[in-house]
Amino acid sequence: MLKSSKRLFALLLCFAVICGTFFSVVDVNAITKSELDKKIQNAQQKLNQNKFKTNKINSEVNSLNKKIDAANKDIDLLEKDISAAQKKYQDATEKLQEKKSKLDISNQGLKDRLKNMYMSGNVSFIDLMLSSDDVSEVLYNYKAVKFVYENDKKIVLDLKTAYEDIEKEQKLVKDMAASLEKKQDALNSAIDKYSDSKDALNVSKEKLSKENQKLLDSMTAMRRQSDIIKSQINSSSSSTSADAVKPSAGGFVHPVPGHRTVSSYYGPRSFMLNGRPYSDFHTGIDFPAPKGTPVVAAKDGRILERISYAQYAGNYIIVDHGGGFSTVYAHLNGFNCSKGQMVKAGQVIGYVGSTGMSTGPHLHFEIRINGSTVNPSSYL
Repeated sequence: MLKSSKRLFALLLCFAVICGTFFSVVDVNAITKSELDKKIQNAQQKLNQNKFKTNKINSEVNSLNKKIDAANKDIDLLEKDISAAQKKYQDATEKLQEKKSKLDISNQGLKDRLKNMYMSGNVSFIDLMLSSDDVSEVLYNYKAVKFVYENDKKIVLDLKTAYEDIEKEQKLVKDMAASLEKKQDALNSAIDKYSDSKDALNVSKEKLSKENQKLLDSMTAMRRQSDIIKSQINSSSSSTSADAVKPSAGGFVHPVPGHRTVSSYYGPRSFMLNGRPYSDFHTGIDFPAPKGTPVVAAKDGRILERISYAQYAGNYIIVDHGGGFSTVYAHLNGFNCSKGQMVKAGQVIGYVGSTGMSTGPHLHFEIRINGSTVNPSSYL
């Protein structure tokens, strides 16, 4: 018995190789309803995650907008302060120029008077002293000259002090304006940084939006296909109960309920494929039916293999019925079973298609005993 099971497995494996079981990604048409529903659930979870990310991005963008608004308000206030400082600087400069002019005039006046008193050809300081009649007059004239000199000197000193004070004020105002401008530059830099961060967040938000749209489109397609599979299962229940579940004398039910027409029998055959003559030994029976027609298990058993996109057989299923018997269902459009699943006779396991090497929608059905094909007509 163990030796027979090993032989069965080896022969089935050989069949899979002969049929060219080259795998590719399973699409919506090649998965079960439960798998579709699981994918829909995963897509919804991804959408929820993206929604959370989008809300977080919106919150961060709003926070950045508030920071940018606050920085702009600070800049507006700084611009007013800078304008006021520049006005003070201008006023101080004008006052400084005015005091400088007065200082220059006073200095020049003092110089002129001293020069006239000591060097002119008219009354000089010495003449004024010598022309005095007595000591009392000499002292008076000396005091008069000294008063004029001291008065001029005081005016010059007062002007110089005022000039220096204004000069200090001008420097303070200039330094204050420079400090305000530095703060303004820092705020502008901060705004640029906030804007760059906001742009990056908006790019991420746009990517999430596109990803969400793809997820929604995919979910729509998967839900549509899931509904189709559900409808096919429901619509096939009456026909399977009336046709498929009634086993023949050979113990097998018909694999395509309601579609008993045969387009290609078991045995040698010749036909045209892609415009060229082709001949082979047909290892099963072909039952033509519309794409999506339910395909049922011909007998109780276990799903041994569920292969997607083999080069020759396309999407196909192998069911092990025990006792050396197995059945093969090829060129399917989609599946309604999982590998290892136990199935009952008449249970929908897939749907008619035209995958692999096929000229149109049909089911290629085989019965094998210990791995070798036999004529299914003898059992149906």
